[in-house]
Amino acid sequence: DSLVTLHATVLPDYRQTINAVIKKGEEYNASGFVGLTAAGEYTLPLKSVDGCDSTVTLILKVLTDVSKQASVNICFGESYDWNGKTYSESGKYTYTTVAANGADSIVTLDLTVYPQTPATTEEVTVKFGETYDWNGTVYAESGEYTITLQDENGCDYQATLILTVLPEEKPENPCVLASTLLEPVAELTLNIGNAFDIYRI
Repeated sequence: DSLVTLHATVLPDYRQTINAVIKKGEEYNASGFVGLTAAGEYTLPLKSVDGCDSTVTLILKVLTDVSKQASVNICFGESYDWNGKTYSESGKYTYTTVAANGADSIVTLDLTVYPQTPATTEEVTVKFGETYDWNGTVYAESGEYTITLQDENGCDYQATLILTVLPEEKPENPCVLASTLLEPVAELTLNIGNAFDIYRI
């Protein structure tokens, strides 16, 4: 009889999982994978150094852009500070940064500058003793008054009131008035009855 001893070695089954993250627009080229741009799970069969089958699984994530938009309204003559810059004209301004998940974060500023409201002037004439109520204030003397108002957008503009108060109308002397109404008598007849009736009204 002959005794034969067999020493067998069981080689392990090589399996590897890779988790990778790329940004949108980039490619993944590593560990045997080439030109991957879409998120997903990819498997690649290989041979290990000892000739056994080896499987590599790639779990690929693609970070998409994170977009945000801010809308701001300002009045004519004002400016808005954003991301270290000052803007004073209507338009859309874009700033790119990195979000918390590592993806590009695109923030857009939509800036609207309201047009300037022109100053207004109102001329008013009132009689002596009368007053004029203008924007909640009562005026009784001639003069030019300027105040600041707000338009429908909440922006300031100047309004001016030119008020003229007519002088007081004084009545004429009643004696002078009466004398103008007197007419001379056509004929004078001096008698006891009308000796003093020289003029009639």
